[in-house]
Amino acid sequence: MELPEGIEPDQVKVAAIVAIAVVVLGAFLVLRFIQKLILKLVILLALVGAGVFLYAQRDSLDDCQQRVRASLGRDCVCGFAGFDVTVPGCTAVSRP
Repeated sequence: MELPEGIEPDQVKVAAIVAIAVVVLGAFLVLRFIQKLILKLVILLALVGAGVFLYAQRDSLDDCQQRVRASLGRDCVCGFAGFDVTVPGCTAVSRP
């Protein structure tokens, strides 16, 4: 899947930070309002897993952008959570 061309990697990174903040807020709400311990633990584990996944994807996107810009790679696309993100200012170099 590919994100629309108007969305840049920096915007995706900001959106990931916002999503992590939403996950933290959700975890707080779970701790505050859910009474059953097992359900609370399961939901918290899922939210922590989602937060860690988003943070890891954000770091991976940074690394990919740096590699693409440094090496003038064959294509100017990085992945983020299963979506392709085009690196701005990158022109694909076709190599024989």
